[in-house]
Amino acid sequence: MAPIHATFNAVTKIKDESRSNREWSLHFQTISDGAGCVGWVQAPSSPAEAVKEQKEAAEFYANRVISTYKEKDKKHVDWARSYIALIEELRKYVLEYHKMGLIWNPKGGKATEFSLESVGGAPGKSSAPLPPPPPPPPPPPLIETTPPPASSGGAALTGTAAVFAQLNQGMDITKGLRKVEKSEMTHKNPSLRVSSTVPARSPSPSPTSKQPPKPKKPVSLQAKKPPKKELQGGKWIVEHYENDKEIVLDDVSISQVVALYGCKNCVVQVKGKINGVTMTNCQKTSIVIDSTISVISITNCQSFQLQILGTAPTIQIETTDFGQVFLSETCLGAEIITAKCSAINISIPTGSEGDFSEKPVPEMLRTVIQDGKLVSSIVEHSG
Repeated sequence: MAPIHATFNAVTKIKDESRSNREWSLHFQTISDGAGCVGWVQAPSSPAEAVKEQKEAAEFYANRVISTYKEKDKKHVDWARSYIALIEELRKYVLEYHKMGLIWNPKGGKATEFSLESVGGAPGKSSAPLPPPPPPPPPPPLIETTPPPASSGGAALTGTAAVFAQLNQGMDITKGLRKVEKSEMTHKNPSLRVSSTVPARSPSPSPTSKQPPKPKKPVSLQAKKPPKKELQGGKWIVEHYENDKEIVLDDVSISQVVALYGCKNCVVQVKGKINGVTMTNCQKTSIVIDSTISVISITNCQSFQLQILGTAPTIQIETTDFGQVFLSETCLGAEIITAKCSAINISIPTGSEGDFSEKPVPEMLRTVIQDGKLVSSIVEHSG
């Protein structure tokens, strides 16, 4: 595995050195995020899921390549789609032939000495040609439908024939109805209305009837789910922890991702370089990360803290209020993307004594129309 790791580190180095190249930086980022798919051979189980996660990581920048060059140069668009399709074909191959992981032969020899003859796979010199395929089956016989024999005049009609026979009578169809006497009419005899039985309402309401929405159970009354921390394929799952300040993940690899969900008042520390991190529906939760090679995504969280000790290319924050991001000196080139957020602050290191300078992420934009296009700028308050 040493050559694979060396090649992967070289790809990451080229990507980091090409950040200032506006024309090719997105391409290198796409390649770097998807290159981890070759690490499926180390996945203990479900390697196809690990390849899928690498494809999804690469799609983030591949879509940006497509949107940037869609109207400029179609070759870039074709390249991005071909790269994602290549990873998808690898996922299909792994899912079909190595669904539960790569199985090594404990009695195998050196790979350089492998040959088809050693496993009996070479065809013989006098092998007979394969017989021709069998002829196709004959066509199915035609089904001849004959009209049913006409019923005799004395036979009674049944089914659909009886219904049409009655409809063809025209006005004569009402001759068999009995005349209702006045003493039997409810609108002329109030006593009949009082004693009449009201039919029961159908248990299923009509589609047009409106019913009040069922109220949701308060969060305080909902059953708490047990905490869980486990490795599923290439993803570390950490969810439903509460008031735990010592959650540590130290057995991680560069091909794995960490997913936090539903944690409250917790501190999570990830030791080692990983592929990416997602944090969803967490409250008052802090996470400390060494380094990542792809996106750190934070969605629908309240009062979070994120500290990066090494490097991370992209930090994406969506639908989140009250957040603090601490960057290291080697992470100042990170790209920070926010959407529907408020009270997000970025702390930048200043000096060698561990001091930070806090910078708020803009929340108010001014949009004007120029030459038929919307142009937005940040609103700055003075005084």
